[in-house]
Amino acid sequence: YAWIYLYAIWDPAAHTRDLPAGLVNLDAGATYRERSLNLGQQVLDAIEQQGQFAYRRYDDPAQARRAVRSGQLAFVLEIPVDFSQRALPGEQPGAAKLTLYTSEGNNYASAGFARQFAPEVAQRVNTMISEVRWNLVLASADGSQRSLDTLRAVLGDLQRSTGDLQAGLSQA
Repeated sequence: YAWIYLYAIWDPAAHTRDLPAGLVNLDAGATYRERSLNLGQQVLDAIEQQGQFAYRRYDDPAQARRAVRSGQLAFVLEIPVDFSQRALPGEQPGAAKLTLYTSEGNNYASAGFARQFAPEVAQRVNTMISEVRWNLVLASADGSQRSLDTLRAVLGDLQRSTGDLQAGLSQA
């Protein structure tokens, strides 16, 4: 028993892959500048891909919270319905929020891992949202450049046509 205890205490973070954690994505997604996105899905996919915990997906946040209170899960990360809608425009800092639900009374160590996990998730989410926003801005700028190029070409055609029209009127 002493060996198991010391082994777990020596590097407890190394064993978090066995710790069950819940993920709830209620995000309805959003359409921004003619692109449909679901940042909630992207966030959960990235978190699962990292594989820091033994993730389980839930459709019902109440069921996931009950699992935390009963000790079946260490914590639950919830993504609200309007996450993408609030995150994309970037009108207000901190508008898109996630909820991390823990139960310290059930398992203090698991709650501690959740507290360590929260800043990592915040960093990952902020980076992801920034990348998506910049991609949208650059795509919009690229689209604007194409529109300007098209406008220049059309104006050039119009100018040539006007010259042809004047030449035709002069001959007439």
